[in-house]
Amino acid sequence: MFAGMQRAAQLLKYFARCEKAAMVQEWTRLVELDQDHGVPEWLAAFYHLILSNWQSNVKWCQQVFGNSDMLPAIYTDVLTTMQKDICGSIDVALKQQMDQLSFLISLKDISDRFANNFQSSSLQLGNRESDFPVQIQTAIYSLYTSYVSQYGTLEERQLTRDVSDLVQTSADPTEMVQVLAQATSPVVLACNKAVNRCFALTNGAGILGLKTAVQFCLSKHLDHFRGVMRQIEIEKQNKEEWSMFQTCLNLLQSISKFYLSRRNAYSHLQYLA
Repeated sequence: MFAGMQRAAQLLKYFARCEKAAMVQEWTRLVELDQDHGVPEWLAAFYHLILSNWQSNVKWCQQVFGNSDMLPAIYTDVLTTMQKDICGSIDVALKQQMDQLSFLISLKDISDRFANNFQSSSLQLGNRESDFPVQIQTAIYSLYTSYVSQYGTLEERQLTRDVSDLVQTSADPTEMVQVLAQATSPVVLACNKAVNRCFALTNGAGILGLKTAVQFCLSKHLDHFRGVMRQIEIEKQNKEEWSMFQTCLNLLQSISKFYLSRRNAYSHLQYLA
């Protein structure tokens, strides 16, 4: 009808402008009025609005214009326009988080569900899977670009916190050897958890940052072994030879276990890279 009246182009522009303005205002409304919740709830609600809007507009556009080909560009524009405001809210919330990576991963999980629901909705409305616009996917995940680039630093901080309480220093080298022997497995476990976080947040894009963070963590643990060796060097004059021999033997066993674990960790990271 509108094509016959030669008004279709003007109507499309007006429609796109109104839809974009309404959805952009919705984020501001959520942030201002829903102070009892935070970014995860706001993001989920905003995505729900977009998905509902998409589902109704696809049908409406097909009836009015004969197709819905213009919609991907509209939603891509909305998501791209909102990136600065949403990231601003994330940055504020991130400063209040002790576990920043877990917080970011929880947000990305929300984005993952939205992307999957968006694609499923597109399929249900008759589009082929290959028709799901790449630009929408890119716009959804562009929120996390800066955080992926910071991943190595964030992971290094997280690993440092995770292992900081595992080794309690002691003036007695025998006690320190026991402490280090008990701490090696938890340190390696912390590094394995870092691998999981890397793929949960960056889908592997942060692997170089992960390698740097893991190397830093393992090197710090190795420093504890070096410290014990210096302690033994100092204390060997004041203790029985047999006692020091036992301590050195236990230390060698602990170092061997640590080096084996470190080699396996590095091999795993090399494989992932």
